[in-house]
Amino acid sequence: MRKFVWLIAIMAIMFTGSLFMAGCSKKSEQQEDTSAIADIEFEKGLELASRGDFEQGLIHFQEALKNNDKHYRAWCGLGSASRELKRYDEAIEYSLKAIELKPDYVVCYDNLGLAYAYKGAYPEAIKSFEKAIELDPKYADAHFNLGLLYYEKLDKPDLAIASFEEFVKLSDKTEKVAQARQLIEELKSEDEK
Repeated sequence: MRKFVWLIAIMAIMFTGSLFMAGCSKKSEQQEDTSAIADIEFEKGLELASRGDFEQGLIHFQEALKNNDKHYRAWCGLGSASRELKRYDEAIEYSLKAIELKPDYVVCYDNLGLAYAYKGAYPEAIKSFEKAIELDPKYADAHFNLGLLYYEKLDKPDLAIASFEEFVKLSDKTEKVAQARQLIEELKSEDEK
């Protein structure tokens, strides 16, 4: 009789364990599904924002975050789209959330720097661009944006020239390179006067 009780107890444990494992597997599948949905929504938001439809982009970035609130790229997308809509405080908040989730997210430091610059918070903008450059010295856009800030807002031609020259070395964006070269020429000719 004792053997029978032990056998039933062992079977009950095995059955409970298999139910638990099935539950874990189902939960894992659900997490994978919501993560995949988050990625799809993020991509939709990115596509819309890249075409200039920032309001619709925001909606898809928010949908991505409903499915995965740790989707740092969706947070950064929200920040970027908000900046384009001149909602600078929101842009800063969302960009900081993305950076909190992924502290080495270079693109988002650049986006954060732009939001700070548009808001007029120039010291914070400089720190953000410099952090992007520190994390990835070859990230050309941060050099360009830092150069523009020095040129347009801070009247620091030597720093602007250095940033633009670094951008020209690193970038393959033909139009922007031409713009940077033109700005370098202007700054150097002003310096000679």
